[in-house]
Amino acid sequence: MNRLFGFLICAPLLGLACAGECAGQAGSAGAVEITGVRIGFDGKFKVGFWTPVWVTLNGSNRDVQGRLEITTPDPDGVPVTFSPANADEQVTIAAGKETTLLSYIKPGRLNGGLEVKLVVGDDANRGATETSAAAAKSFSFRSVASPALSSQRLVVTFGGSIDMANSVRGLGHADEEAFMTTEVHDASHLPDRWFGYEGVSTLAVMTSADGLLERLSSAQVRAIDDWVRQGGRLLLCVGSRGAAVLGAGSPWRTLGPGEFVEVAPLRKAGGLENYAAAKQRLDAGAKGGGVARVSVSVIGKVRGGVEAYEGSGGAGDRPLIVRYLHGLGQVTFVALDLDQPPLAEWPGRQRLVTRIIQTLTDRSLDDSDDKQQGQVVHVGYDDLSGQLRSALDQFSGVTLVAFSLVAILVVAYIVLIGPVDYFVLRYFGRLHWTWLTFGLVAVGIVMVALTVACETKGDRLKINQVDLVDFDLVSDAPQIRGTSWSHIYSPSTEAYNLSLRPAVLLNKDVASPESGVLLSWQGLPGTGLGGLNSASGSMLFSEPYR
Repeated sequence: MNRLFGFLICAPLLGLACAGECAGQAGSAGAVEITGVRIGFDGKFKVGFWTPVWVTLNGSNRDVQGRLEITTPDPDGVPVTFSPANADEQVTIAAGKETTLLSYIKPGRLNGGLEVKLVVGDDANRGATETSAAAAKSFSFRSVASPALSSQRLVVTFGGSIDMANSVRGLGHADEEAFMTTEVHDASHLPDRWFGYEGVSTLAVMTSADGLLERLSSAQVRAIDDWVRQGGRLLLCVGSRGAAVLGAGSPWRTLGPGEFVEVAPLRKAGGLENYAAAKQRLDAGAKGGGVARVSVSVIGKVRGGVEAYEGSGGAGDRPLIVRYLHGLGQVTFVALDLDQPPLAEWPGRQRLVTRIIQTLTDRSLDDSDDKQQGQVVHVGYDDLSGQLRSALDQFSGVTLVAFSLVAILVVAYIVLIGPVDYFVLRYFGRLHWTWLTFGLVAVGIVMVALTVACETKGDRLKINQVDLVDFDLVSDAPQIRGTSWSHIYSPSTEAYNLSLRPAVLLNKDVASPESGVLLSWQGLPGTGLGGLNSASGSMLFSEPYR
């Protein structure tokens, strides 16, 4: 009776406590709403590469602090959670206001998606695997974006339109399918970290719009500069706004081909027309002066190679198209506004842009590489990335068990527990001993299998690694870029905590503020099992990682 009385008293208290906890979680969940996501560049991105993601959240009845986490599958279908490296880094979602947060993910599947969470409370500080979310919502890639194949080239145009899609078609049908083009017209839609451009093959920047470049933050401009220095390809068109873009104090000045002199009218267009192999003259049918309407940013002390002059390149002809190295990357500078009339109305502009894109993407070099790839095909892969991954999967002292050996063991097991066991025991007249001999045969076969496994697979953790180091020692700001590909072999099923700490190669007392490490999975090209272009929905492993 006393126990029953105690239960009757405690039950309402437990109910109130549970109701209070549930109400607290409901209030937290109702404080923030995820209203949408924006992936890549105007919804275009490549699988297998770092990609910017903008998440829009609406605050409701109170301010909420938390950490943004985004989960998306890798090429094997295993969920990967991306969150700030600093577990204490939190954001505040103000009550009644819309907030957009920028994060970065590395999508691994064309038919994948992402789950967005705002983690709150102590879990946000600890970075725990089981966290409470103030808001959570899932999106499929197809519903919010247009993912591109890992083998496609993504060309992004910012600031104006130069009809890049039609210009790419001029490269030929095969090349057209190998390209994906997109345009970005809002400064807030560009990433603020250099690796956000990893999936971009070429970035074309038009500078004619007043105030557009000025709306970019210093981090966004530095991201573009760092991306080019890391090996990116940039098309920079500067015409009428040369003083603002390339003048003293401009953050874009370091990306220019020399010293800015002045903005002057174009005197003759013969060199430009010949470069584009245009069938119509620039001033044909133009109104109001034709060529004289085109503004040219005049550059002095030009570095790099001049690909087109006003005329034939004689004395006094000013450079119009300059191609030069910037760090480990490349810039093609066009001293004209290709998105403004009369160039925008010129029928030859498409051929001009096609020629520029052709040189930026080195299509002739790609063609020659394709012809020679058959000489280095390794284990069925005809691309360098697949061959590298296949080679790194070969560990010394580790031998894959042949299927024939497995088949022999299975057949031997069936024969031993079947006819051999029967005839031997029948010969001795002890058929009831089968309860003992069956177990002995099973244990014996298992011991043989374990012995074979230990002899062929070993018992040590092994790592294969290839390091590639690029040096840029000729620029004004020398830099070093290192890339490591590591494959880990584990003889048993274990969970590991991986980290990468590169040794300092130069002055150990000086650390560059731009230095950093990106550690992530390595993708397999193609449509095979675990390939980046595979549309399979199967999952090899279910245990997620961060």
